[in-house]
Amino acid sequence: DIHSPLNLRMGFVRIAAGVYRVSSNNIPMQVELDRLEAADYQQLIPLRVTVRWRNDFANSVIDNTVPSSAIVLNTYARIDQTGG
Repeated sequence: DIHSPLNLRMGFVRIAAGVYRVSSNNIPMQVELDRLEAADYQQLIPLRVTVRWRNDFANSVIDNTVPSSAIVLNTYARIDQTGG
């Protein structure tokens, strides 16, 4: 996929569909990419990026069983610029 974070060559590792792991400043993070469904009349597609990290900064699984923090970024892409 041409829009994959793997193509950035910045250390992203795919762990599931739309879910990646990456480290920045020695802090391991999980990045979730979501392309939300747009209504037929919309010219923009909502995109969401959720970045999570464990509060203890451990390089381990990030799920609902451990305390973690997150930042959610929302943006839009024009339908004609998303490749479909």
